[in-house]
Amino acid sequence: MPHTASCRWRAFAMSEELPPIPLAPDDFWAALGNVRRRRVILIVDESDDWLHLKEVSQRVAAYETHLEVDEVDETQWRSVYSSLVNHCMRLSDADLVNYWHEGRDVASVSRTEPVAKWIRAVHAACELDDHYPIPNSETREGGI
Repeated sequence: MPHTASCRWRAFAMSEELPPIPLAPDDFWAALGNVRRRRVILIVDESDDWLHLKEVSQRVAAYETHLEVDEVDETQWRSVYSSLVNHCMRLSDADLVNYWHEGRDVASVSRTEPVAKWIRAVHAACELDDHYPIPNSETREGGI
């Protein structure tokens, strides 16, 4: 069986334990079709407070470069930062995060947690792991 079919069936088998997704299917895939947007959802889901976009950018850059957050240099996080401005606006438009453009701060909303659970579940269900680990909220694996 192809890996994609295996992933699809394993994710389907797990779906009964997952919360409903508070979006239409096309809106869900459009909002989460970019790995950086998925990372923002997961990072924001792990925090109870507003996060400055610089901190989020540093954490995304750490994933992408396979470094610890404190090892990410300014060039690396600034490259991510500029794209996250647009990604956060798109996530905010989908009501998946609260993004304050003037302050460059981002926070979770009621839709953040269920969507983050689905991102983690799909990643866990897929047999082929990409080179970007997804954290588990209980173990905080993956550097978030």
